[in-house]
Amino acid sequence: MYALMGIAFGGDGKTSFGIPDLRGRVAVGQGMSNYGQNFNMGDQGGQSTVTLSINEIPQHVHLITDASLNAYVPVNSSAGTTNNPTGNNAALGIPPNVGTGPLSRPINLYAPPPATVTDYMAKAKVSGNTAVAGSSMPHNNMQPFLTLNYVICTAGTFPSRP
Repeated sequence: MYALMGIAFGGDGKTSFGIPDLRGRVAVGQGMSNYGQNFNMGDQGGQSTVTLSINEIPQHVHLITDASLNAYVPVNSSAGTTNNPTGNNAALGIPPNVGTGPLSRPINLYAPPPATVTDYMAKAKVSGNTAVAGSSMPHNNMQPFLTLNYVICTAGTFPSRP
């Protein structure tokens, strides 16, 4: 057997040589594959598991159906403190005066105590598709293998030697 396999599977070639160990592997015949990869006697490789990246999964979308959307807007129940709201609190800007003359008064945009307010809850239904995910790019899919000759001659004419 050494004359056919040499030390392709281990050993020192003087006092020992290894034999193929196919535990957890499949045999791959030596030579050039149909897709251009060369396999030499004793080559091993492949993986038992492969985690795909987002680019390697098939391109797809997800359907969104009957999804509920709830928006909760809390409202402050305290009394207002100004009749001239500014910044992000200015719903109507500077309030106008009511009436004309010396008795005109500004409109108060705040609630005098004891105002009662309730929080606002908005609900909606959502449907459609998500954005496209995945890029359908190729990925490694070679199971664990060991390259060897499928036939080992123990008697008769030997095949060509390594």
